[in-house]
Amino acid sequence: MKKIYRIAEEERTMFELPEGARMIEETLRKYIENEVVPKVDAMEDGEVSTFDVAKKLFQTLGITEMIKALIKDRKGLRLSLAGGFLE
Repeated sequence: MKKIYRIAEEERTMFELPEGARMIEETLRKYIENEVVPKVDAMEDGEVSTFDVAKKLFQTLGITEMIKALIKDRKGLRLSLAGGFLE
C-alpha cells in the first residue's frame, strides 16, 4: 500500500511500506478508530483516563508481553517502568 498525499490537487506517492509495517499500521488504525476516537470527548473532559486507553493499547498489541519477555531475558537487570503498563 502506497501512501498518497494530495498536494494542490496533485497526487504524490511518498513511500511504500513493507508488508509487516502495513499490517501494524492497519491494526493501529482500526484500534484508534474503534477504541480511541469514541472516547476523545470523555478523555478531554477527564471522565476517561488516557493512561487506561494507552495501557489497553499496549495490551491489545502485545507490547506488554514483549516488554515482560525482554525483562525476563535480561537476567539480573532491573528495569523500572513507570505507570504500571506491566500489570
